[in-house]
Amino acid sequence: MFGACLAEADGRFSLVVVTADVDDDAFAERRMLDVVAEPRFQTRLLTTFSLLALLLAVIGTYGVLAYDVAERTREIGIRIALGADPRHLLRNVFARAGRQLGGGIIAGNTLILLLAWRADSLTADLLVSSVITSVIMAVVGVLACAAPARRALRVQPTEALRQV
Repeated sequence: MFGACLAEADGRFSLVVVTADVDDDAFAERRMLDVVAEPRFQTRLLTTFSLLALLLAVIGTYGVLAYDVAERTREIGIRIALGADPRHLLRNVFARAGRQLGGGIIAGNTLILLLAWRADSLTADLLVSSVITSVIMAVVGVLACAAPARRALRVQPTEALRQV
C-alpha cells in the first residue's frame, strides 16, 4: 500500500519520498472525494443562495400584490354598492395582478435567456429551472390576490361608502 524511502545524509534523514499504490481502492475513493468536494460545496452554496433569492422574490411579490388588492377594498365595496357583479370584480382584480405578474415573468425570463445566450451557457437545465420559477411566481401571485379579494368582496357596501 504505502512505501517510504528514507535517504540518510550525515546521519540525519533529509529526504522522505512517500509512494502510494494508486490501484488501492481506498486511496482512489479518497482522491475522488477530494476532487469532487469543492465543486459539490460550491453547488450547494449556489443552490442555497438561489433558493433564498427565490424565497425573497416570493415574499416580495406576495406583499406587493396583496397590498395592491387591499388598497382597492374601498373601490370594490363601492362597485358592489352600485350593483357590480362580484365575479366581474374578481376577474378584474386577477386580470390586473396577472398583467403585473406576467410582465415581471416575461421580463425576467427574457433577461435570463439573453444573459445565458451571451455567456454561451444556455442549457436545458436553465430552461427547466426558469419554467419552474415562473410557475412558482404565478401560483404565488394567484394566492396573493385571493385572500385580499375575498375580504374586499365581503365588505358591506355601506361601510365602503362611509369610508369615502
